[in-house]
Amino acid sequence: MLWPFLSVFRQREVKLSLKRTRHSVCQALHDDYQCVREVALNLIKVAAMMVTKRLVPIHDSDHHVRLVDHAFSQICNMVNDISVRVRTKAASLLGNMTSVSERFLAQTLDKKLMSNMRNRPYCTYMNYDFFFPTSRGNDHAHERARAMVASARMVYVEALGQMMPQRAKSRQTSRQSIPVPVVLSFNGWNDDFLGLQSADSPVHITLRVGTSYGEICLALKGPLPLISEELLPQDRRSIHRCLRRLGSNHPILVEALVPQLLLIHPYFDGVEPSVQDGEYICKLILVLNAAVHCPTIVPLLEQHTLRHYAYLRDTMPQLVPVLKLGEDWQPTGEAVATNTLRFLRESMEKVANLERSSTQMRLTIYQIVHSDLVKLADIDPELSPAAHFAALYTQCMWLFNKILSTRNWLTPSSLSVQQSGALKSNVDQLLRNTFRLRHAFTNLSPQAEASIRNLRVRTLALQLVYVVHGSTGSALGLCDNFLEHTEALHRYLTDEKLSGDSFLETVFEELSQLEEPRPGAVARILQPLLISHPVPALSPITNPREIRMCSAEILEPQPDSEVIYKLSAGLVVGVPLDAEVSHIPNPSTLRIRVAYPDHSTHLVVPPKSHLRKVGPGTYRLLTTVLVSAQVSWSEACQVGLSLVLDLSDQEVLAARRHSVAKADDSATTIQLVKPVKVLVWPKVIRKGV
Repeated sequence: MLWPFLSVFRQREVKLSLKRTRHSVCQALHDDYQCVREVALNLIKVAAMMVTKRLVPIHDSDHHVRLVDHAFSQICNMVNDISVRVRTKAASLLGNMTSVSERFLAQTLDKKLMSNMRNRPYCTYMNYDFFFPTSRGNDHAHERARAMVASARMVYVEALGQMMPQRAKSRQTSRQSIPVPVVLSFNGWNDDFLGLQSADSPVHITLRVGTSYGEICLALKGPLPLISEELLPQDRRSIHRCLRRLGSNHPILVEALVPQLLLIHPYFDGVEPSVQDGEYICKLILVLNAAVHCPTIVPLLEQHTLRHYAYLRDTMPQLVPVLKLGEDWQPTGEAVATNTLRFLRESMEKVANLERSSTQMRLTIYQIVHSDLVKLADIDPELSPAAHFAALYTQCMWLFNKILSTRNWLTPSSLSVQQSGALKSNVDQLLRNTFRLRHAFTNLSPQAEASIRNLRVRTLALQLVYVVHGSTGSALGLCDNFLEHTEALHRYLTDEKLSGDSFLETVFEELSQLEEPRPGAVARILQPLLISHPVPALSPITNPREIRMCSAEILEPQPDSEVIYKLSAGLVVGVPLDAEVSHIPNPSTLRIRVAYPDHSTHLVVPPKSHLRKVGPGTYRLLTTVLVSAQVSWSEACQVGLSLVLDLSDQEVLAARRHSVAKADDSATTIQLVKPVKVLVWPKVIRKGV
């Protein structure tokens, strides 16, 4: 048994003569012992990856190929081995071989290898009958053997999922290999073993990487009905995006299938489908996206289909394109030119021209501009992040001036209970807003970044002055927090070669003269500066359409769901959660916030494997949230589920230990979506006799 020793030599980085061992290793692939064949597979793969460009002869002929291509063909042949272990090993090695030449791989996919020279429609990759048998029922005598065969097939699906993104850049290879994942994936969905695995590997990988089924080029119309039918039970949003690209890339094939997809009869009128039918919506997305590139599809559509098109244009504008149907069928508002960008700039200019206005005039204009910008964010999706950014900054300016204009705000003890509560609420809201401005927006210009950092420093200065004058507790933590943010802002302005305003310059100069920056001394410096230096307006936004805002959308559970989750009091119940998260700076900061009826909250860290990237800056969270019920609950109650970013480790938030900050996590988290209420019904524990 020489092969285990060769494997040990290889693990200890002992160089072996490739010329002497290659032929023997290839012969070992046909050894009677499966352990020898497994070791031989490992040696072939390692040798091929070490010297990929070396030429070797083929079957003692005059033709030579690269060593990595020859090794790839040998491993492909071992997929049909009699041993399940060897087949599994060969399939797992295929996904890691990234140096195979495109020409050789294209020849492999064209029924030259891995199929024992047998021609099979739409499947040319492996021994298809083994991995996805057409027979159903009890094919094996024992469940253990059945599970072993299933694991071998799952390894192949994973290997195929690894190879598809690597080959997506080659247009020739992708065209030849696309029938493989199409048929294997769809048959996998109908398979008891691969229901989740195949939907997670080839299909979702292609959807996530961008080389989706919508990017493929089908030569025949045969697979297209299969695609439209098999995709329907799966994820709705991914399916819609996939069918949108499929229709755009295959208008001619879709045109031939319009009567079949929409059940159009040449002589008889059919029943009008419901726009609430998910299957019908998917078919409409496919057909309407194809109609943009193939105008002859439009005359084939029936009258109710055109009405449904107008409905989909209003509800799914990102999925349904604009069709030239004439004035009678054109959805309203399609040709209306908007000046949202100019309105955004004019609104910010209106705020910038209030330097010499009265305080009451400022407060009024700030409220009007904030309201207009919030409405603008709802009108124009492309400008929505920039509009939200400008609206939040304007609201911070309103809060800042509102606090400073409050009479006796430095002596909260002289205010009434209502006035004191309103003042404290404004300070807390200002802290949360500036924290969100600092961390919830990306792709900002250096000038905009400097503006929000400046506003954050002013807010921390206001908080320090407010606490020093209105509280008997220690403000040392707040002072350290302010000083660290001030130093960070000074470094940022120096690195970006930007100049600070008069407030920052005075603060830098005064603080440099202090021997020991105690909270009282720092507050005495900041108090007159806050009053004499108003908050500057936001610098002009140079890239409004490039600004991104972190957000999320909870798909499941639905807000209006009537599902009741029952459990025994004191135990837990799992609530499925499906959500899409966009433009979060760091995925590791994502948390699931569970709010119970007793006003207690818990932040749950989702497993990393449950958060997957589905597009540029977009992630999908598919997990199960464990919700518990207290023994004291006597009836069904609502539990709120939401998504937040926990940024407690990214800033020095000493205010969290002070009475100014609330007891919950609002000072260190950013809420991405409104909570969705689920009904939890705990059952009373019955004591046994």
